[in-house]
Amino acid sequence: MTDIASFTHVGKPIALQRPRFSRTGRVYNPNKYEQQQFADKVRQYNPETPFSGPIRIKLKYVFKRPKSHFGTGRNAAILKSGAPTFHTSKPDVDNLVKFTLDAMNGEFYIDDKQVVEIRAEKVYNNECDCGGYTDVQLNVVTCSESSVSDQ
Repeated sequence: MTDIASFTHVGKPIALQRPRFSRTGRVYNPNKYEQQQFADKVRQYNPETPFSGPIRIKLKYVFKRPKSHFGTGRNAAILKSGAPTFHTSKPDVDNLVKFTLDAMNGEFYIDDKQVVEIRAEKVYNNECDCGGYTDVQLNVVTCSESSVSDQ
C-alpha cells in the first residue's frame, strides 16, 4: 500500500451542508469558504500533481468532549466511567466525509469519484486539549489488492 498523503487538520470537523437556492434560482454552496480554508491549510501535503488512479481513504473525525463527560469539583479533569468513546450526535459522518472529499477535489486527486474505499469514524478527543481535528490518510489501491480489505 502506497501513501499519497497523510496529515492532520486541526480544527473542529465540519459537515457539508446541502446546496442552497437563491430566490432567482441560482444554486450556491454554503460551505465554499470553509472548504477553501481546509484546502489552504492542507495544501502543503498535496502531491505535485493530483493522483489519477483508484484511492483508499481513511478518515478519523475527533471532537472535543463536552463538560458533562467529566466529573465535578476536584474530579473535573477525570473522565466519567460511562463517558462514550464514539461521537453519536450531529454532524453525520457521511456529511463530514463529503465535506472532506469535496475540499480535496482537484488538489490530491482529480475527482472524488476515484475513491473506491472509505473508512471513517467519529470519536471524542482524549489526546489533546484542542477543539478537534481530522486525520486523513490517502492510499493508492493497486491491482493486486482485493476490492475490500480488513486493514
